[in-house]
Amino acid sequence: MNKNDKKLSALIKNRKQAFSLTIGNQKGGVGKTASSVILAYLLAKKGFKVLVVDLDPQANATKMLINTGMRQAQEQGVEKDFSFNKTLLDAILEKNIDNTIINIIDNLDIVPSDDSFEDFARYVYLNSGAKDDYSFDHILEPLFADIKPKYDFIVLDTPPSNKEIRSNAVVMTDYVLISLQTQDDSLAGANLYISALVDLKQKYDLPVEVVGVLATLNDPRNTVDKLVLKRAIELFSDEVVFKHVLPNMSRMKRFPIQGVGTSDRFDKYVLDEYEVVANELISKILFYEEGKD
Repeated sequence: MNKNDKKLSALIKNRKQAFSLTIGNQKGGVGKTASSVILAYLLAKKGFKVLVVDLDPQANATKMLINTGMRQAQEQGVEKDFSFNKTLLDAILEKNIDNTIINIIDNLDIVPSDDSFEDFARYVYLNSGAKDDYSFDHILEPLFADIKPKYDFIVLDTPPSNKEIRSNAVVMTDYVLISLQTQDDSLAGANLYISALVDLKQKYDLPVEVVGVLATLNDPRNTVDKLVLKRAIELFSDEVVFKHVLPNMSRMKRFPIQGVGTSDRFDKYVLDEYEVVANELISKILFYEEGKD
């Protein structure tokens, strides 16, 4: 751990519960899941205890992390079972999250999802007993209350356009990281997401903050990428947009299939890029937390 890591670790210990972080944008294909998984992986490698919660019925974070665990186990020459028969929807139905948690590597766990989570909205409306907006939007929060003290970070990977899931994620989130592919439709999706976030923040007087906007999948030679990045800085401010911009890295396409690892220089290049982002994220959280004193 570096100096800032240690400061944040001490803050979390004093806080006695995890920081929850949602990666958001209302546009799909902008690097949300990749950033959720890789940042969680790097935070775990720093020594923080991290839980990833896959809120997307496509379950891409679940697949990527299980492949990560399998890859790590194979590289270490150990046998480990990553099969599961309970998912997040089961946890909601049974009101018990503990039975769904899968350990991936040291300090890194996941609550898995699958296509059954497409029924979340149906459950909310038909089976939850919720009778108003507040109840509808607070299905998940009490489910995670008991396990927050067991972790340092809870990272929520959300689908791009599901109002019920997005609202439930936001109300249990401390910080939102906006994932912004440097394309115009992604910037529009970021604006829509932040607008919805502000509405929820005001409606329920939430402490949630946008910790930053992370530019991803960037082609620094492309005129459109340059223009969108400039517009994002003008719109959100230079302080909000992460200083480090993630380039479009072809190796990223392999991570969902083979998992995250460091077996060659191309893997290491991706992780080095994200390590800069992880350090900047920690600095931004410390800035916000120290500003509360």
